[in-house]
Amino acid sequence: MSFCPKLRDQSENFENRCTIVCYHGTDDNLISNIDKEKFGKNINCFIYREVSFDKVDGEIFKNTKHGLGSDYLKLFDYTMEKYKFNFDNGKTLELDTVEYNTNIRRYCIDYINKVPRLKIANISV
Repeated sequence: MSFCPKLRDQSENFENRCTIVCYHGTDDNLISNIDKEKFGKNINCFIYREVSFDKVDGEIFKNTKHGLGSDYLKLFDYTMEKYKFNFDNGKTLELDTVEYNTNIRRYCIDYINKVPRLKIANISV
């Protein structure tokens, strides 16, 4: 496999509990579809979907290269409909506020209204 050995080793020890749906083009020039499929076999709950020319619809998939020329919002809707994911609406997801400081700015991401909000402030020097 032509993957980075560290990434391969990490995937073999990764105890995934999320469903990962991977759409991969047959003409991807970064990693072959054969290697990507082999890589996914080491990960629990990994669904590999190969996109060949016959699956290019001009809407969701526009080509078979890296990124597939995808409309990611349509791809999301398609995936959610196709795989009928069930979410436990009784669970609450709590996300902490995150701050990143650079020499000139402070970046703050909060989830107060359940949607990420980014605030950028200049830092006085």
